[in-house]
Amino acid sequence: MKRHPLVELPRRRRPAMRRGRNGSVIVLVIAFLVLVTALGSTGMRRIANARQWNRVRSDRLQNEELIEAGLQRFSVKIKNDVEFQGDDWAVDVPMADEPGSNRLMKFVIRTTQVARGAESKSYTVRIQLMSSLNQELIQEKSFEGEMK
Repeated sequence: MKRHPLVELPRRRRPAMRRGRNGSVIVLVIAFLVLVTALGSTGMRRIANARQWNRVRSDRLQNEELIEAGLQRFSVKIKNDVEFQGDDWAVDVPMADEPGSNRLMKFVIRTTQVARGAESKSYTVRIQLMSSLNQELIQEKSFEGEMK
């Protein structure tokens, strides 16, 4: 077939070269998707770890505040009654994980007078923070000193 000099037909590409280029594009797209997935999962893992660390920190601070409240309560009661030996105090605390929720965590703060200094206002007090559901001991501290 002869070609006319004024009409030029587009040249056909070879099929082998075309397939090779498409294959390299697919490989690059897959590599990009794997990279994005790896970065995304690493970011999600970091967020989950940070959230758990914040929850543990929040629980620890809450426990310290509850123990401090138990010590202050013991201090007030011992001022009013010198024979006071301790008691169990049931406390309901709103759950920190669910803002706006009406769910409460129930704790028992047990104060026990372990020793009392003769002729002075010095006491040794043991305070136990327990879950009221199963009486599991969460934290325990002892304090020594004078009650103000």
